[in-house]
Amino acid sequence: MMLKGALEWAQRGIPVIALHHPVEGGCSCGRPACRSVGKHPISAKWTTTASTDPDEIRRTWALHPEANVGACVGEAGLVAI
Repeated sequence: MMLKGALEWAQRGIPVIALHHPVEGGCSCGRPACRSVGKHPISAKWTTTASTDPDEIRRTWALHPEANVGACVGEAGLVAI
């Protein structure tokens, strides 16, 4: 379950966002030509909605239970390679 992972990352101080997920025939975003299946934010305002708040994270995953988890690494002082 992705919610569990999101909560674990948040507990470590890593702000998380909900990402679209793969579905039969493509991506949950519904764009037929999606080039980032399951790897792009659900919210267009992801830079301001990233959160470490467990209640906010639970609300987000209640709306999008199949969402993948994204991390805002810069805000957490991490670098992704």
